[in-house]
Amino acid sequence: MKIKGFCLLFLSFLLGLPSLWAWDLELGGHRTKPQIQPRPQTYKSDAGQSLIYSPEVTAPIFGQTVTVGLGFEHLWFELAQAQFGYQSHYYLNNVPVSLSPEVTQSQLGVYFQADRELAGFFIGGGVSQYEESFTYLNENYSQSGNQLFLKGGLVLIFGPIRVRADHAFTKLGAHLLQTSSVGLVFHF
Repeated sequence: MKIKGFCLLFLSFLLGLPSLWAWDLELGGHRTKPQIQPRPQTYKSDAGQSLIYSPEVTAPIFGQTVTVGLGFEHLWFELAQAQFGYQSHYYLNNVPVSLSPEVTQSQLGVYFQADRELAGFFIGGGVSQYEESFTYLNENYSQSGNQLFLKGGLVLIFGPIRVRADHAFTKLGAHLLQTSSVGLVFHF
């Protein structure tokens, strides 16, 4: 929750600037396709028990992201809230047990963005705060933390409506995560 507090403080500071009219605002929604490269990960239950688990993803993963961006010329600040779930197996005595982990991410990023008449691109990175949780044998297990991320993408410009496609690299603890997304952004 430290990232959210920092974001609120930072946005409050920007709103107090007398030259606010020079800043641009973007609001968007994206459909995401995360790809997890699993590694053994330690999860803690609410009761304090530990479980070491490396997910075997059994189906394609899809999720959604909501973004708010604030920029001035080529410098952009973006706050993103992402959520996705996936199906996986945990093997107990060589018998697969189905699990459904849920992942939430809050990202604060800084980007260099360049636009032309019909298209543009952006590249940058920031900090991601994440939590991954699932239920196993009536216990809630989770792991959370902060990781750096890199993101880049292309933008097609249709006046105030933009179609954005991007690709991000980060980690969920020990797991490697690559996320591709496509969505609409409204530029004010």
